[in-house]
Amino acid sequence: MIQKSSRLWRATTSLFALFFGVSATANVLTSAYESKVHAYFGTNSTKYVTEDAGEDTEYYKTEYKTWTEQYTHAQELIEDIQEEGSVLLENNGALPLESGEKVSLFSRSSVDIVYGGTGSGSIDEAALIPLKSEMEEAGFSVNDILWDFYSEQEGYERTTTDIAEVPISEYTDEVISSYKNYNDAAIVVISRTGGEGNDPDASAEYLELKDEEKDLLKHVNEYFDKIIVLANSNNALSLNWLEEYNVDACLWIGGPGQEGLGAVAEILNGTRNPSGKLADTYASSSLSSPAMQNFGEFIYTNSAMGENSMDSRLDVFTNSQGKEVTVGNAAAYVIYAEGIYVGYRYYETRYEDTVLKQGNADGEAGIFNSTGNTWNYSEEVDYPFGYGLSYTKFSQSLDDVKIDGDTITVTATVTNTGDTYSGKDVVEVYFQAPYVKGEMEKASVELCGFEKTDVLEPGESQTLEVTINKKDLASYDYAEVKTYALDEGTYYFAIGDNAHDALNNILAEKGKTVADGMDYEGDKSKTDTVEFGAELYDSDDISGNEITNLFDDADLNYYAEGAVTYLSRSDWNGTWPQTYESIEATDEMIEALQNDYTPAESNEESITYNADNGLNIMDIYGLEYDDETWDKLLDQMSLEEQVEMVQNGASQTAAAESIAFSGTVDADGPAGLGSITGRRYYYEDPKDESTITTTSAIGYNSSVVIASTWNKDLIHERGVSIGEDGLWTNTEGWWGPGANTHRTPYSGRNFEYYSEDPYLGGISCANDVAGAQSKGMRAFVKHFAVNDQEKDRHGLGTFTNEQALREIYLEQFRHVVQEGGTLSLMGAFNRVGCTWAGAEDDLNNGLLREEWGAQASVLTDFNSHSSEGWMNVRSGLAGGTNQWLAIGESNLIKYAEENKDVAYEVRESCHRILYAIAKSAAVNGINETTRVVSVTAWWQTVLYVAMAVTGILALVSFGIVTMDTISKVKSRKKESK
Repeated sequence: MIQKSSRLWRATTSLFALFFGVSATANVLTSAYESKVHAYFGTNSTKYVTEDAGEDTEYYKTEYKTWTEQYTHAQELIEDIQEEGSVLLENNGALPLESGEKVSLFSRSSVDIVYGGTGSGSIDEAALIPLKSEMEEAGFSVNDILWDFYSEQEGYERTTTDIAEVPISEYTDEVISSYKNYNDAAIVVISRTGGEGNDPDASAEYLELKDEEKDLLKHVNEYFDKIIVLANSNNALSLNWLEEYNVDACLWIGGPGQEGLGAVAEILNGTRNPSGKLADTYASSSLSSPAMQNFGEFIYTNSAMGENSMDSRLDVFTNSQGKEVTVGNAAAYVIYAEGIYVGYRYYETRYEDTVLKQGNADGEAGIFNSTGNTWNYSEEVDYPFGYGLSYTKFSQSLDDVKIDGDTITVTATVTNTGDTYSGKDVVEVYFQAPYVKGEMEKASVELCGFEKTDVLEPGESQTLEVTINKKDLASYDYAEVKTYALDEGTYYFAIGDNAHDALNNILAEKGKTVADGMDYEGDKSKTDTVEFGAELYDSDDISGNEITNLFDDADLNYYAEGAVTYLSRSDWNGTWPQTYESIEATDEMIEALQNDYTPAESNEESITYNADNGLNIMDIYGLEYDDETWDKLLDQMSLEEQVEMVQNGASQTAAAESIAFSGTVDADGPAGLGSITGRRYYYEDPKDESTITTTSAIGYNSSVVIASTWNKDLIHERGVSIGEDGLWTNTEGWWGPGANTHRTPYSGRNFEYYSEDPYLGGISCANDVAGAQSKGMRAFVKHFAVNDQEKDRHGLGTFTNEQALREIYLEQFRHVVQEGGTLSLMGAFNRVGCTWAGAEDDLNNGLLREEWGAQASVLTDFNSHSSEGWMNVRSGLAGGTNQWLAIGESNLIKYAEENKDVAYEVRESCHRILYAIAKSAAVNGINETTRVVSVTAWWQTVLYVAMAVTGILALVSFGIVTMDTISKVKSRKKESK
């Protein structure tokens, strides 16, 4: 009996020790990820204590009485965005269907819709409504047997390499027999996916129609007279097969988000009329653009890539002396040899040059689908940028082009000429600048303005004005004048149903016809011309600061003259991009890739900490960035507080009690809040904390669908809704949206970037951000800059010339900064040339802060503080980055104590961070009397109690076991005597 008791206590001791270890480990982990845990449970580590001064401290207010009202509004908004962002590509009268028709939904993708993107674009699967349910809600009768057949298939998981379609050989007799009862229409869903860290597989031609899909379409043709395709992809698909497989109608739906399929179903039954226009060119071959010649993985010939793909990877270079040099994340590169000819700027410009018979445009280089040896636009492009049909017809007239100083106003009238359906249309305005062979590269047409109509009833008209800034017509001359230049000559302004239509209208004004090689006659009445004299724009309109070259070293030719030949319309054949797969890093490049930090110790003035100036964060509310009050506020902070604010920005901005700042919660995701932070909490009634509920934030449509609405007001409303979500979830920071470029159809993150066009993308993102920030949501626009592929993104060297950088890749960010007023940006993993974007002083300071006049803070993308050679805090701070999306120690406090330059950069980073926060909803509930006190959340109390109780019980049981052991030893000694 005693022996059994002893064993029991030993087992109990082990068990309590195990529980103590688990609770202690949980305490350590939750402390490391405290902000995420607080976000999950709806708790905080601090709280405000404010004297009631009778004033309203809710500076950013919700428009809704309950969370349910806001959530319902967001659901309706997503459906409206889907209606206006869905693009009708083909329709021979098959659409709309009659409500009540019996339909069969085909493809494995029909039960596995791509709602957004992977990684940061993920949407809570539990909240998603399947296509079948939405179709039935819209009045359709859906083939249950076919649906169940796809739903029950196992082993078919779609990836960025595999479409996971079910072979026709697997179709049972029962499935095939079911068609006869649901044969009003076959609706075939063609889906492709991409996401963070996952580019679709270009080598496998992932965006082309695959054999399994060809078999499926042949099969459907055997049994159905009416075939409708839903193109469910954020990446531009090759759709040159629609006619071959007798497709009657094709509707592009992109990523519909959590609620968008309801609108898709209502488009199919005619309740809604699609009014979207493509935000990208849909080429006949997804591989045909010049940019695709240099997309993917390229490794320097004198380097060896190390293991691990994150910021801990160590690559080894061999320099010209044969010495091995270890560099963090530097072995991969990509060269943008296409220059400015991205998307429609390539296809449309080459088309005009074939018509004008110049620049060897009809040569063999770049031919992918032509049956002969002559480049043929109609065989290269399926659907041009800006294209989209409707259930009704519209006519547009160009009424006037008026010049008033630096403002150009284009007036156009749109008329619904149909007799059945109401609908919306878009006035798209394009311009053409004079091109001189051998000088600045210029595209044949560029979008310079757009406006969307209201809903027009049959026969109704609306006149719209589109305002254009003359400076936006200038091109960047990086070789001669090294600034923006407007050349002397004739400028064409044209409206058109899309970019190609506008160009044909310009060609008609030039006297060209189908006899000259045009694919159809243009309408010169939709074009006007203006004569401009030569002019330089060497200072910024907003800041007044100088504009000149900043990125010479982003061009590989800077390190090795003549290394890269950029595509030029002066000779399409002779300059067609080669694939740069055998580049050797020079010694100068290897040195630049190391991203070393050299202490300067140029600041001698001492820094004040822990001052008692009686200020809190509300004392700088509304003040300008250079107001002297800032110095007094920053003097109150301790070095430890400043360092914590800078180095630990994962899902938070750290609290600072010295200035009564309780910290913020930040969330990731272009599709809405909560993609990474997971489930969020809401108060159904904000005045009653007992009404707390935990759920996932709603998932909005993908950014490319949002851009395809071409509706600035609707996009602004989406931003406002994101801001409302933040007010209800106590979230003040949004890691989104994204302003990078669809350089190719194969970038994994095209779902979260708006367009191939910098104007459409920039204006869309600017309206999104302005809407969010109007509700106090601090937007972190990402990824600054040139993050246009996911393969090898950690440290990828991106090389291009300054004209392409400024006109294609940085222009979106300029719109967002200067027109959207973004308070913050998220940096990029990649390098601009050889320098990590976060340490690129000319990018973050020279361009963003000086040229553009912004005071926005810059946050890194995720890193673990593990590498001193790449994304390290000292180089980043010196290069204009202010906050690290990281957890843990970075040695920053040591660096700041050792070097005053670092200490000043830390202080200035806090200045930028707090400047943004003072303009956000983080100040709600604060006035000048507010102070911050630390609080212990209930889950922390549970863990502390669990650790204490299990620790005490373990000690008690250990003591009992020890006493028992001592007693036994004494007994044995007595017996031995």
